[in-house]
Amino acid sequence: MSPPITLFLTTIASEPRLRARQEYLLRIFQVKQIPFSAYDMASDERARKLWKRKVPAAKQQLPGFLVDNTFIGTVEDFEAAVEAGDHVMRKFLRLDDEYNEEVERLWNTPAPEVVPIGVPGVQKPSEISGHQTAWHGPKDK
Repeated sequence: MSPPITLFLTTIASEPRLRARQEYLLRIFQVKQIPFSAYDMASDERARKLWKRKVPAAKQQLPGFLVDNTFIGTVEDFEAAVEAGDHVMRKFLRLDDEYNEEVERLWNTPAPEVVPIGVPGVQKPSEISGHQTAWHGPKDK
């Protein structure tokens, strides 16, 4: 099984070039029978946030895609890979990579809760021991 591919499209595609690129992308994925999931950026706020978080600002034009939740290139890069041949496109989309959903889910688990550690500079002594230090020197005037 290959890594999941997520397409980011828009239903509000008034620009002919954008519409043509979306149709091209979908046509290739359907003809090559490449499994994917898709989000409509016009109506899905979570998809917009994910796209902005995962993709460099200069490369956020639509349509776009992530492979295994990772930005791998633009539609222009994809078009070049398709033109170079099926093997280049498969490599670009990581279609022949080993992917085990269970292993990936375990690997990508959230980080454990942060707890105090006794390394100097990380925490104050009072935070480590729970005891407040007392100053027994001369009082400030």
